[in-house]
Amino acid sequence: MNKRVIGIVLTLVFLLFAFLTSAANPIFVEVDKNSEIGVSNLANSGSEAVSLAENMVLKAVLRSTRGPIKNQANDHYYQLVEVIGSSLNWYEARAAASMEYRGIPGHLATLTSQQEEEFIVNNFPEIYPEYVWLGASDEANEGYWQWITGEAWDYTDWAIEEPNGGTYENCLDYGDYSAQWNDENCDRKLNFYLVEYSQTPITISIDIKSGIEPNNLYCQWGELVRRGIFDVAILTTESFDATTVDHTTVTFEGAKEIHFDWRTGGLRRHEIDVDRDGDIDLLFHFRLGDTDLKCNSTEGTLIGETFDGIAIQGTDSVRMVNYNPPRPSPPPYYAALPHPPNSAQATLTFGLLTFGFLFGAGLVVGLPSRLKNRK
Repeated sequence: MNKRVIGIVLTLVFLLFAFLTSAANPIFVEVDKNSEIGVSNLANSGSEAVSLAENMVLKAVLRSTRGPIKNQANDHYYQLVEVIGSSLNWYEARAAASMEYRGIPGHLATLTSQQEEEFIVNNFPEIYPEYVWLGASDEANEGYWQWITGEAWDYTDWAIEEPNGGTYENCLDYGDYSAQWNDENCDRKLNFYLVEYSQTPITISIDIKSGIEPNNLYCQWGELVRRGIFDVAILTTESFDATTVDHTTVTFEGAKEIHFDWRTGGLRRHEIDVDRDGDIDLLFHFRLGDTDLKCNSTEGTLIGETFDGIAIQGTDSVRMVNYNPPRPSPPPYYAALPHPPNSAQATLTFGLLTFGFLFGAGLVVGLPSRLKNRK
């Protein structure tokens, strides 16, 4: 074998090695007791993660198999993490899931609705046939399962004959071929855990019908004036810059901005100093009939996100004015019209009209012959 062939072989081996290492991109994490380690570039996800381990020593390779992926229904992000070369019990997985993504804290996922579980099934096929740690336990009180976030336990998807482990199995995992829930021994070592990133929205200042008090919105005969248009401003304050808001994500009581940019076809963005304090605010326009407001509402809420994906929420008061003008009465001549005839009257009337028509027609037809006879 000559030097040229050897060189080509070595080059191919080097390229193959580089491809495999860049594809896997594992992150080696060693966490000491009560220490906080920053982990960056978690499996090419672009996330910025922080893992906090309590009362343990964790040494493993973490690789994000998919995610973070956003669930548009609840604005939460989800990420499936695989542990390579080792495995984690439930307590270790719970600590490892204490990461951040875009400043949003993470935790073991809590599947509190059918929609949320269907989202996981559709977006993380790698779960099957694996077992994956989730964020629930009945360790504190046998038989009473609780999410680690304190959310209500009002949705379940147990596999057949589950849970069945009694006091021996007090932690929740998910997956296998059944794609349902299973109670598991909390000390069992698994290679996967599912992280959910959820956040409390930042409270911002908004002004409904900017510069006008009270914020009157109108109802007529107990229904919203559907074509009524009003504005809502997101105000820039010392703690929040309104220009950081992604205007395409903003809704007010379910309604979206009604103005479109004819050049781009997208929603128009209105940056203006609404309150004349020298700062740039963000102004929106909504159609009253598109909102979920009621004629007895006392406040309205705007939600959305910043360009960095941080949730925002602002509320302002509304004063629903029920305008009930007199309904137009029928024209006077309606009252002079006779009452509609009953069936007998209608039959008699029709008969008389028919007889009159035939009699008149007979006269017209016979008139020329009569005149001729007279001559």
